[in-house]
Amino acid sequence: MQTKSFTSLSKLRNAATKNACLKKEYKEAMSVPIEILKERFSRLKWKGESVVVHDAAQEDMMVDLYFFLLIDDEVKPEHVSNLRMLKSEKIDAFLAKHAQSRHYSYQIKKCTEADCAYCSICN
Repeated sequence: MQTKSFTSLSKLRNAATKNACLKKEYKEAMSVPIEILKERFSRLKWKGESVVVHDAAQEDMMVDLYFFLLIDDEVKPEHVSNLRMLKSEKIDAFLAKHAQSRHYSYQIKKCTEADCAYCSICN
């Protein structure tokens, strides 16, 4: 497959979802630049503290998140990477309580409330 015709990263990603070989090759090709960026970011300081660099969520983790988010019938597996597009009250409430978006990161964490319906499933 000739990748020269992919003029944007989104076109390449879409093609990779349809072609497992392309997806594998793309991941392998991106591993070196990702490691370089991780190493450089780990040298950064923010307010006197070192920046913590985590690996991106793997596909199996995204599937687990999908099953966790079955709180809303509108959620489909392809929506897990962009939950904000759903415009769902349940998802918005979940994200407001459990998600933290920063300039360079996005996190979903368990809360500390004992009566939380979402986090009680994970315990």
